[in-house]
Amino acid sequence: MAQKLQTVSIKATGFSGLNTEDSPVTLDPSFAEKAENAIIDKFGRIGARKGVIPISTTGYAVFNKKPVKSLFEFINYDGIKTLVSTGNNKIVTGTFTLVDKTPVGTTITDDNWKIASLANKCFMFQRNHEPLVMTVGSGGAITIEELNGSQHSNGTAPQANEVIAAYGKLWAADVAENKRTIYWSDTLLGGHWSGGSSGSLDLTNVFPNGYDEIVALSAHNGFLVIFCRNSIIIYEGAETPNDVAFKLHDVIEGIGCIERDSVQNIGTDVLFLSNEGVRSLGRTIQEKSSPVGNISKNVRTELMQAALQSKGKVKSVYSPQDAFYLLSFPEQDILYCFDLKNPLPDGSARATTWNTITPYSFAVLSDDSLYFGIKAIVNPFSAVEHDSGIFKYGGYVDGYDLSPDGSGHFHAYHYLFKYESTAMDFGLSSNLKFLKKLEATVVGNLGAQSGLVWYWDYDRNFLNNFSYFPSESEPDSGEFNVSEYNTTAEYTTGVYIQTPSANATGNGKVLQIGIHAFVLGAPYSIQSIDTSVLLGRTK
Repeated sequence: MAQKLQTVSIKATGFSGLNTEDSPVTLDPSFAEKAENAIIDKFGRIGARKGVIPISTTGYAVFNKKPVKSLFEFINYDGIKTLVSTGNNKIVTGTFTLVDKTPVGTTITDDNWKIASLANKCFMFQRNHEPLVMTVGSGGAITIEELNGSQHSNGTAPQANEVIAAYGKLWAADVAENKRTIYWSDTLLGGHWSGGSSGSLDLTNVFPNGYDEIVALSAHNGFLVIFCRNSIIIYEGAETPNDVAFKLHDVIEGIGCIERDSVQNIGTDVLFLSNEGVRSLGRTIQEKSSPVGNISKNVRTELMQAALQSKGKVKSVYSPQDAFYLLSFPEQDILYCFDLKNPLPDGSARATTWNTITPYSFAVLSDDSLYFGIKAIVNPFSAVEHDSGIFKYGGYVDGYDLSPDGSGHFHAYHYLFKYESTAMDFGLSSNLKFLKKLEATVVGNLGAQSGLVWYWDYDRNFLNNFSYFPSESEPDSGEFNVSEYNTTAEYTTGVYIQTPSANATGNGKVLQIGIHAFVLGAPYSIQSIDTSVLLGRTK
């Protein structure tokens, strides 16, 4: 007996972000199994990330295809803004035109600097390297020199791998031969590590399990937070770190931080990468139990695999404007984007991934713009290698410098956004299903070449099961070859509403659907996808 046609509409498609941890057939359809080059937009829809545009035009000469591993904007008392970047064992300043300002006679063997500013000076620290200090004069003249022995110093600053500026001091830790001691400078004197209110604290007798090592530091709500590898130690009274005021406030056992540059203060909380995933300090303090506060729980396994293969190279940033936390694993060519606008009911964040832009460094500038430091990369569509440099997040194209002469010309490339749903059995796991039609509502670029994709019973070999629907213009390359396009409407805002549809084929017990789209010049988000299936016999 023939069964009636069933239509399932997935509203707010992918709204809950990726979930690669739970059983596919038990997942809410608001989750996604694949969300590449994606974000959760301000309306709660899954959509394409913005693009990146090159800012620097002389990266070919300065960085020589080496990754840009540090970015920092320093603003002096006169309001002069200086962007500092590091790569190719050089200290570089500038945005459009990059200038090598590496101090003469200074030996640099790595570029993993941690940079902080205090009292009209910029300080740079890195393990096994002499700390550097940068000053910018009222006329914009830049001076970078070794801190120890300079006119700005008193005592010897540690060759620490971690430094932050907080409560009127520099705080440093993670020295090669001593990973258990935290050091601090005199008040408003970042170069003074002897005398005054400078000092140090050995945590040997504070570590809850005997031995531990300091990885990162943060300041939050008047407390100094010391992230160790296997614990978190919190001190109060950091404003006046003397024997009376500076005292132990809390110790969290069994949860620590494994990457210095994963720590980000998001205003109301501090996020960091532990050996169990990305965690929230606030939730960790409240609950003091491992499962709670893990904002990456829905992608934990794959994220930690990337972390284990990227030791010492993990970078992160929090963008207040975009309300996301980015965690980049550049050696693995993957970046996790955690949307912080509206957490899921269990406290985890909606996660998506980027796989064509994986920065080695980040910086949020004073105007809230987001900058990336990128290594020389090969464009996936042109096979052309583009040099290292500094890029700005914005627009909806990926631009690459085409001007080794420094003329500033660049070419805009599309990038591929991919969404694929979790497995759907329509509540009848034993019945065979016959796919009849797919129809999507897409908010985005009229010129975007897009494809509805589907596959049965977890088999992603769907190359014979897809539909291609160009709009008014064709991009320069693509992976789809059958055309079907339905309707298009343009509203006064310039945003296009598309309703592509496909008379679909195939059968199986479990169906997964998705949309792949080339993004070039405009936003692209998915509003909903309607699926019509005919129920067959029990198989």
